[in-house]
Amino acid sequence: MADTLRTDLADGVFRITLCRPDAYNTITPDLREDLEHALRTADADPDARVVLLDAEGPAFCAGYGLDWATPAQSSERDGEQARVWDSVRDQRMISRFTETWALLHELPTPTIAAVQGWCIAGGTNIVFNADLIIAAEDARFGYPPSRVWGVPEAPWTWVARMGLERAKRYMLTGDEFSGAEAAAMGIVLEAVPANELASRSLELAQRVAQ
Repeated sequence: MADTLRTDLADGVFRITLCRPDAYNTITPDLREDLEHALRTADADPDARVVLLDAEGPAFCAGYGLDWATPAQSSERDGEQARVWDSVRDQRMISRFTETWALLHELPTPTIAAVQGWCIAGGTNIVFNADLIIAAEDARFGYPPSRVWGVPEAPWTWVARMGLERAKRYMLTGDEFSGAEAAAMGIVLEAVPANELASRSLELAQRVAQ
């Protein structure tokens, strides 16, 4: 397993912590593989009654790592011709990631996400699939790539979280909103001071585990 996350099981809470703070926990193929493995491991463990997904550093997840995602797609070749950007083939490539994020709501084991700092672009694709979300009041959500590449690969999670009109508003602008604003709009369960996020999310996870 790559060094993208670590796991721990205690008192029924299976904690998955993204642990590449210097890289803002950006999404890589290794992260996708490790997260899928961790989620399936948790779901198969009878002692794991709830999953708590959190992260280290100034960002929960700053989206897809453009150092690999964009070059990987643009460097594919058709015969001898380097091709231009192909959104359909890009969607096929990214679908494997979408299937992994969807495990957060598809697996029977309940999932809770604790979000601090930046949670933008692909980071929202991950956490908006969780059953419950607790955010730091100063967390920052948004999908700025919509200004360039369009809506996320799973826009339904935005609609489910905030309703059609608000989802359109943020998709059409790429604007951001805080954890406190997310709680006020009902997008997350609650927003707490940043220094209380770890204790509050663990408290909720332990309650669910009972």
